[in-house]
Amino acid sequence: ILKFLESTYIPPSYILEMEKVAKQGDTILVSGMKTGSSKLKARLQESIYKDVHPAEVRLLILENILLNPAYDIYLLVGTSIQYRVQKMRQGKITEIAMPSDQYELQLQNNILHPKGDPSWPVAKLDQATSTVTALQQGQTNLILVHKSIRMQGVSRLPNSTVYVVPPAYLGFTVRPGDRWVLETGRLYEITVDVYDKSSNKVYLSDNIRITTELSKEHFEVLQSSLNGSYHYVMAVKAGQTTIDAALTSVVDQDGGVHTLPVPVRNQQDVEIYVPIFLVPSILMFPWQPKAGVYQYTIQAQGGSGNFSWSSSNQAVATVTVKGVMATGSDAGVSIIQAFDVRNPLHHGEMKVYVSEPSAMEFAPCQVEAHVGQVLELPLRISGRTSGDRGELVPLSDCSHLELGVELENPGVFSPLEGRLKPTADFCSGVRVKAEFQGYTRLVVVYTHGHVRLSASIVIAAYVPLRAIDPPSVTLVTLGSSKDMLFEGGPRPWV
Repeated sequence: ILKFLESTYIPPSYILEMEKVAKQGDTILVSGMKTGSSKLKARLQESIYKDVHPAEVRLLILENILLNPAYDIYLLVGTSIQYRVQKMRQGKITEIAMPSDQYELQLQNNILHPKGDPSWPVAKLDQATSTVTALQQGQTNLILVHKSIRMQGVSRLPNSTVYVVPPAYLGFTVRPGDRWVLETGRLYEITVDVYDKSSNKVYLSDNIRITTELSKEHFEVLQSSLNGSYHYVMAVKAGQTTIDAALTSVVDQDGGVHTLPVPVRNQQDVEIYVPIFLVPSILMFPWQPKAGVYQYTIQAQGGSGNFSWSSSNQAVATVTVKGVMATGSDAGVSIIQAFDVRNPLHHGEMKVYVSEPSAMEFAPCQVEAHVGQVLELPLRISGRTSGDRGELVPLSDCSHLELGVELENPGVFSPLEGRLKPTADFCSGVRVKAEFQGYTRLVVVYTHGHVRLSASIVIAAYVPLRAIDPPSVTLVTLGSSKDMLFEGGPRPWV
């Protein structure tokens, strides 16, 4: 006897109040502990009712019996299916060995096809193996019954209907994905199914024969079933191909082959693409308090060419339907994914990091310019993927960072407004104009909160190289020489 308070059942409110004070009312909850019969008695507790006879009822506790498969089955003539009898107890399913002392399977209620042979049943049952074999078109019921006559009247056991039908057409399924847009390098399970004219799926026993033609150029077949309905394959080459299948025959128990008068055929078109990958695989941007400061168009390659995009953390980075990524207002990491619209199982991904800059240096570049010339000095700034110990990754774009430019000799070069556009080799940079011959050290400083980074480089300006003697043209005879004098040009680095 259980308490309602410990179960999911909802009794009348007064029963709950009585249970709280350890009393029982006119409604109780019982649960079977083991199979058999039990007598349940109820009497009034007050002594004044001691002469009132108790009420009693006999409860029969039965096993929870299952028939597997539990659904209706469709068979072709000559094919068979093996049933199993199971019992469930405390959520666990165990097998009951058949034949059994308690239970028996029976075929009842044969309904023949209008053109059927009355001298033959629709199906036969092998009690030793619990196997039902279809003999002719029609339907019959498979029923599990108690061998005990006493139990037959009090317990209803599971049953199943077996339909024997002619094949009408073939269908194809592929897993995973259930779409005929595949990807090279992936493993797939391809199944050929047989249906009747009412689109009921026919049970495929081992003795049917389906011939399936898979392109050896596009598929590597790793495993196939005996009846030809199942194939475990790897897609190995991109392109378009067709799967051809035909249900041709049924093999009887003696090995005889019964060929269908008209084989049932069908085809399935398949498209195979190379895997999707995103370029670049990693992007790193400096944190900015305003969202959308940095944008980048991500290139998706492979797949069918039609993609849907997603971001795992939109506070860090968002992405549009065209693959344009924009930074958010938070630091962190976001995984950008591109899914193939024609098969969302196929996707490519890349990571976007937003971090405080951690290191800064000048990239190798030209450090000399003649007076009047503009010198471009590219910068490489890096951020860490996570915390202080994360991997150092160059920023993809840092053109919006507020950078301070300092010159030791301000008269040699003058800084120009604007920043260099990012490339694959650097994230931004500064521009200076040579004003006067000489050398100077240029220092770029980034400061934000507790972060202070700097990078320095020595640059030189020179007057243009000019011929003094001769000023333009000189003429010498054969075997003679002439000293030439120039001024300006790059100065020596000491």
